Amino acid sequence: MRDILSDDEIDTLLEREYLVKRFQKTQILIIDEISMLSGDFLDSLHRILKQTKKSDFPFGGMQMVFVGDFFQLPPVASEDFAFSHEVWK
Repeated sequence: MRDILSDDEIDTLLEREYLVKRFQKTQILIIDEISMLSGDFLDSLHRILKQTKKSDFPFGGMQMVFVGDFFQLPPVASEDFAFSHEVWK
């Protein structure tokens, strides 16, 4: 699993119309086991949602619900916890 997506990779994802439509319709995104995701992954998701929602708000203005215990499981690909990344603020 890769945590960081380049701008070109995000553009390639956004060429998939079904993904864009799904993200545009989504109002609330619930992520369980947030402790397993790195801050870089969260940043990539933030960048994708900003573009699909055409909004400069964090995560494109989508309501995010994070569930998990940071003392239970560390991030899978790195030691960069989601809460330590700028996008978390």
